[in-house]
Amino acid sequence: MSDAERNIEPKDTAVNQQFARFYEIVRILRGPLGCPWDREQTADSLKGFLLEEAFECIDAISNQDSEHVAEELGDVFLIAAMIGYVYEQSGHFRVERVFRDIGDKLIRRHPHVFGVAEELDSAAVKRQWDEIKIDVEGKNAKQSLLDKVPRGFSPLEAAYRLQRQAAKVGFDWSEQSAVVRKIREEVAELETEIDGGNQSRIEQEVGDLLFSVVNLARKLEIDPTLALHHSNEKFRRRFAHVEREMHANQRQMSAEQQERMNQLWNEAKQREG
Repeated sequence: MSDAERNIEPKDTAVNQQFARFYEIVRILRGPLGCPWDREQTADSLKGFLLEEAFECIDAISNQDSEHVAEELGDVFLIAAMIGYVYEQSGHFRVERVFRDIGDKLIRRHPHVFGVAEELDSAAVKRQWDEIKIDVEGKNAKQSLLDKVPRGFSPLEAAYRLQRQAAKVGFDWSEQSAVVRKIREEVAELETEIDGGNQSRIEQEVGDLLFSVVNLARKLEIDPTLALHHSNEKFRRRFAHVEREMHANQRQMSAEQQERMNQLWNEAKQREG
């Protein structure tokens, strides 16, 4: 056992106490005298909440709001702990195993820290990490470079990561302007298919257009998932302004009021600058 391994015994008793308290609350909520809503949840029903809380945490980080980050991290921990306890209740595994396994993995994949001390740059650490997964842990080497992208990712995230993997071996657009031209090409092809009325082909062209837009975001070094998240939040803010003003003037939100709603939308847009 290295000196680093000897020194990993928990030292912050406040963290230990608060985590134990937090986990006991989760157990009570899921218990027979707990909350009906919490007891009804399954791992499957909690998946969406895990994504939702992660994005809310990301939003707080982007806004540099440390107080909000602390709150949202708590929500992320809550959903993760709830999912873990669901599996514990069903007898699949105990939550303590989750922490034991990730701790063992971190030690195993950082031999330069927990083994013989060695100076490595981040690129060398990443190579070592991948080698340990295959040579030590026996995980199968990927048959294709694209196999590194999990199929469970959202389509937007998958598109971004597939393109990044392909770019690593030089399969990429040489410049941003070429991707812009490709987007224009995809728009033209989509318009042709819309005129043709074949829904299946229209769907394919919409997918190709979205894929190309993701490519442009990547070339601009922008994470498309985060960019779209910010646009979604912007839409929420502006639409909320439209709703407030329409209700304040006792106007019904309807297609007949589209001109006024557009005016209010532009007003909200100008306020944001």
